[in-house]
Amino acid sequence: MPLVCSLCPRAFPSVKAFLTHLRLEHAVHYVGSTVQCGQDGCPRSFQNFRYFKSHLEKHHACLLSGANEGNYVYQCGNAESPQLADDNVMDTDDCSGCTSEQPCFTGVNLTSSFMTFIGHLEAKSNFTQANVQTVLNNFKIILNDVSEFCTEKVKTLLLQLDVPLSTAAVQTCLHDIVCVPDSLAAVDTEYKRTQYLRQSGTLIQPVEHVLSTRTEFRYTASAGYHVPRVVEDTMQYVPLERLLGALMLNDRYCQIMTNTGDGIPSENSDVVRHYFHTNSYKQHPFFQKYPDGLALNLYVDAFETTNVLGSHTGVHKLEGLYMVVQNFHPAYQSQLSSIFLVALWYAQDAKTYGYSKILEPVITSLLKLESDEGAVVCVGAREVVARACLVFISADNLGFHSLFGFCETFSATRFCRFCECTREEADTLFSESQLRLRSKHSYDAAVSLIGTVDWHKERLSLEHFASLACN
Repeated sequence: MPLVCSLCPRAFPSVKAFLTHLRLEHAVHYVGSTVQCGQDGCPRSFQNFRYFKSHLEKHHACLLSGANEGNYVYQCGNAESPQLADDNVMDTDDCSGCTSEQPCFTGVNLTSSFMTFIGHLEAKSNFTQANVQTVLNNFKIILNDVSEFCTEKVKTLLLQLDVPLSTAAVQTCLHDIVCVPDSLAAVDTEYKRTQYLRQSGTLIQPVEHVLSTRTEFRYTASAGYHVPRVVEDTMQYVPLERLLGALMLNDRYCQIMTNTGDGIPSENSDVVRHYFHTNSYKQHPFFQKYPDGLALNLYVDAFETTNVLGSHTGVHKLEGLYMVVQNFHPAYQSQLSSIFLVALWYAQDAKTYGYSKILEPVITSLLKLESDEGAVVCVGAREVVARACLVFISADNLGFHSLFGFCETFSATRFCRFCECTREEADTLFSESQLRLRSKHSYDAAVSLIGTVDWHKERLSLEHFASLACN
């Protein structure tokens, strides 16, 4: 005995065909709708197809005719004559639905479009995850209503045109319309979005680097006293080559990039409006050899994660290393989404271990990107060779001094990082032409004196060498 619909006298040999009939003929699929079992007088009712399907297979398995559910395609208006097909499988599970296959819209990936929409929401600094979830829950209801509306409209139009609803093309069309809400179901939670990005290869996971280990005493309630524990000091690093590879494989890469200043107006050749207008870029050996190479700008800044006026100030202070690609068109460079986080560490660890230890993975990646071989990156199933060169380092005054080894107290005799003037000269000399500007040669000469008898921290204003400058 087959499954019988409780809303009409039709019978079906499989659960899949029965649930498909409820979706297409009775529109029992939207949020809040209820379907009654009714098999052999069963009084159970359900608001979710997943539980209804499990109920039928568990308690009414004797009613199934043993038809091949995976290959059954429901024919509207002809339930007694099932047809077998290999490719037109319709899944009626509410949670999985058609998530394993996108609706057959040529050139359109609805799940990817929803991810872009969600990404724009999450990029808003004042938009919390709770707000995002609320928007998605309400948007899901709207999609179900739109799907139902379009299904009815298409069926009405086809009946007016005397087109049989049982044809394969019509069933495929109705199937695609019903599956539209399921495209959002594939990314409607944070976990699903993370899995989707990981499978597509666009999620760049940070890598944890252990700086060192130390022993500290922590109180344990079970022992009733402080016990020594080994603690690892770590930093988080987003692989630079993988990040650039994902950017280069983005579909909008050619649209947002400009390598030679295209789109950057410069009416006066004496006015520098962009790095690409400078002699530094035009004469740079890397860009002469690889004109399509990426020009990178790194930015370092520290921030408090607690109340800056509280008692824990400095304990939880973090420093971040950010990246901006100078090849981005100016219209995109000003956007917050064009600033990428590269590394994150505790500010105290920078003083304890130094920037040479913290920036070691960053420098390794930069040297690899600037090499002739470049960095071969695999994103998903695609492969690309990334080439880039560091051209700028930005920071505030204190950050720059600490990053490049200058005295952070600004009490040194030569306190300025731009020139070598003393405090006495700064009171009397006001023209740049009267001062001796710092250069790579003078910086290297001062670094070479560190640790020798001629080194004087206050006089040279250097405390240590900077590995970032040396490389």
